[in-house]
This record gives sequence, structure tokens and C-alpha cells, in this order.
Amino acid sequence: MDTPQQIPNGPKYPDTLTKRDGEAEVTVTADIDTNGRTVNCRVVASSNPEASKSSLEYCQRARYSPATLNGKPVVQYGKVYHFKFKLD
Repeated sequence: MDTPQQIPNGPKYPDTLTKRDGEAEVTVTADIDTNGRTVNCRVVASSNPEASKSSLEYCQRARYSPATLNGKPVVQYGKVYHFKFKLD
């Protein structure tokens, strides 16, 4: 099975973290359907609610080239995103 390739993009850094130079980590899981759309996005771990919201919104907008098996698109279950929000 080919691995789907992510179309570049990323979650928005939450304003509340920017104002206080805060950091956060969020883990989100999703499935990728045969059209390359993410479905069943859910936060499984988070250190900040605003970062969770931003990460979940990103997950719901993300688009991929779908995985394939024998040349046909297939659903990929359990895609994991791990986001680290940190100002340099």
C-alpha cells in the first residue's frame, strides 16, 4: 500500500499562546478516505485547549493524495498527527 502524501499546510498558532510565549503539544488521529479527505478527526492528547482547537481544524481541512492498493484508492485508518507549538 502506498502512503498518502500530505498537501502542505499547518495549524494556526493560537493567539493565546503567542501572547504569553506559550508552548503546547497536541496529538490528533484521523482516517483518510478514498478521495484524500480526512474523516473522524479527534484529539487524543493535548496540553492546551486552544491548540487542540487549531489542530482539529487543521485536521478537518487537510487533504491528501489517497493511499492506493493495486492502483486503486483505499481508506487509510489511524493517521496520527503530532503538533508541537513553540515560538523560536
